[in-house]
Amino acid sequence: MSLSAGFEVAPGDILIRRGSDVTVSAKIEHASPENVFLFLREPAGGWKRIRMQAEDAPPEYMHYLSGVQTDLTYYVDTGGQRSEQYRIRVFDLTRIESIDVDYAYPVHTGLENKTEKNGGDIIAPEGTRVRLNITFNRPV
Repeated sequence: MSLSAGFEVAPGDILIRRGSDVTVSAKIEHASPENVFLFLREPAGGWKRIRMQAEDAPPEYMHYLSGVQTDLTYYVDTGGQRSEQYRIRVFDLTRIESIDVDYAYPVHTGLENKTEKNGGDIIAPEGTRVRLNITFNRPV
């Protein structure tokens, strides 16, 4: 939460997981409900103006952002007052893209070593050496 130019704006600058929901709220003294707007901008776009809804008394103005997929810049404006700009930054969790399994069987089994591409369960005779080659969607 941040206080700026007579505004109490939340959440301020935040980092969220891609697809998360965010509620932007603003507590503004002496604001007229029909004049409280949230301005949003995606990195490659222009400003979008959205009327915020008044909740409770004294009014707190809210707007719910569902499933945020990209970074956003935002501020709140009443026509006479304007908050500073804030950023919502999104990130993706690291995930496994593939798992390759290298099997090095004991000599006494007579089995040839093999690699199982995008393997699942590991099933091998006792004494087998197994190496996992894991590919992630980004560096870890």
